[in-house]
Parts: sequence; C-alpha cells; structure tokens
Amino acid sequence: YADQESGLATTIARFALFSTIPPSEIRIPRDRLLIPLWEPERIRIESETELRLIGLVKPLTPAPFFAAEVTSVRGGIAVREEEGKPVAVNGTTETAQRLLVGWDGSLFTTANLEPGGKATLAPVRLLSLGNALSAGQVVTVRRIAFALGRLAKRRSGVLNPVVWCRRPVRKRFFLALFEKPPYWRPIPGVRTLPGEHFVYGDLTHAP
Repeated sequence: YADQESGLATTIARFALFSTIPPSEIRIPRDRLLIPLWEPERIRIESETELRLIGLVKPLTPAPFFAAEVTSVRGGIAVREEEGKPVAVNGTTETAQRLLVGWDGSLFTTANLEPGGKATLAPVRLLSLGNALSAGQVVTVRRIAFALGRLAKRRSGVLNPVVWCRRPVRKRFFLALFEKPPYWRPIPGVRTLPGEHFVYGDLTHAP
C-alpha cells in the first residue's frame, strides 16, 4: 500500500529463498518483520540493527517466509487530468506492467508504463465491477486485483497477500502490477526474481 500523502509505503510479502549452494547464514535488517514459515528458532538477533538466518535455506529446497516492512515512497504513481482525460506518470524505479485507475466511478488502464513514463489512460469496461463503482457500492482491493489480473492475462495465486485484502477502495485509486516490487528493500546478497507485485494507492487528494 502506497500512502503517497504521508510518503510511506507498506509492503506485505510471502516469498521463498532458494539456492543450489546456500550460504551458512543470511543477514537481514532488524526493522523488517520477517517470519519463517518453518524452523523460526533458527533466527538469531545479531545486534540492534541486524538479524541472522542460520541454516534456514537448504540446498534446492525453497524456504518460505512472510515479511512486512514500512519504507519511504521514492516517487509513486501520479494521476491528474489533462484536457479532461486522466494521465498517469510512473515515478517509481520499476516498470508498471499494468495499471488500473478508478476515477470518480470510471475505470481507466494502460500497460508497460516505464519509470518516468507518462501515458494518457484509456477507458476500460469491466461490466459488474464498473457498474458497482459507478453506483457507489463498496468495492475491495481484492476484487480490483482479480480484475487487474484478468486485464494482464495473469492468474494471481492464492498466496499473494493482495488477493485477501478486503480494504474498500476510494473514489479515486490506482492498482499497479509490477514484476519487481518498487518499495521493497532487497535482501543483501539475494537476487529477486520476477513475479507478481501489486501496489495499491489512494488518489482521493489528486488534483
């Protein structure tokens, strides 16, 4: 969730570490909530600023984790009206594979919006979802995520936290699909593979 008004982003993730020859330990900043889904006793507190994962990653065996952290928003998705049409600007460091914007009851979209890129959004009709928004009914982030997945021709797995988010969306909002998380701080020495990363943001205070 990107709260662009306060400048903070909350990232919730479920992921796995995988290696053919894993290191004996992995060091992670302590200000990140990290819960191994097995063998939690293998986490050690190294200092006030660091955790050590000792022997948690076995060769050729995924080690699953749940994680959450709050970071500053370094740029974001901005939407404004130009000549009566909504225009989106990608202020993040990653390409938005697909962007779905709710704007006063109407839905708009664009694809492959690169960092620093700008695009005039095209209207999109998603039948029951569009009717619910225009009628002012309560619509959740979960429902928007499934609609965005259909637009992007992807099937969001049930393990993706966003598909369980029942937060009601506002009159103006965006939901973006990234292959790499724009607000997630990489774990030192760990390469992040492409996946499905959703970012929801409130555009209520957009001009």
